[in-house]
Amino acid sequence: VGYSSVMIDASLESWQVNLERTLETVALARPMGVSVEAELGHVMTGDGYYTRSDAHEMLTDPERAVEFVSLTEIDALAVAIGNVHGAYIGEPKIDFTRLKSLNAKTNIPLVLHGSSGIGAENLKQTIQYGIRKINLYSEIIRTMHERVKRTLEDSLTDPLQVSRVQQESIRQVLGTYMQLTGCVGKG
Repeated sequence: VGYSSVMIDASLESWQVNLERTLETVALARPMGVSVEAELGHVMTGDGYYTRSDAHEMLTDPERAVEFVSLTEIDALAVAIGNVHGAYIGEPKIDFTRLKSLNAKTNIPLVLHGSSGIGAENLKQTIQYGIRKINLYSEIIRTMHERVKRTLEDSLTDPLQVSRVQQESIRQVLGTYMQLTGCVGKG
């Protein structure tokens, strides 16, 4: 059994430390047949890209990405293109030009952390420009909290019902995104 993939995020570290930690992860994972996703640039939380003066420096640089992918031989690259973890403050500002360049230059699957709340059209466009994996934690948790809260308003709620509501919430959000991304029926 075990894992089929791992993600190493040393994106807040220096280039050298990120490179070294990613190389160590690949060296451990590859012999076990485990794929490795790494992050270059840094995906901020909330409105980080929109309020920090150094935000542009946190985005994934396409030229550095080429070098990073070549040196590490990772299987997937999580990119920072204006996407954020958690809730977006205002309208998401995705740098599609940067994404197109990353896709053209790296030739590996790109990953979008912070897909919750990015918007249907933005998400479809990111897929068009090379995103092959999305992360949805915030929307799943928000939906689950709302539905569990409503369920618990009835003081006689059975704990098993809460568990079912949680599972249904996950299925609902994932089903919506699977339809949106066009992956339904694809293996």
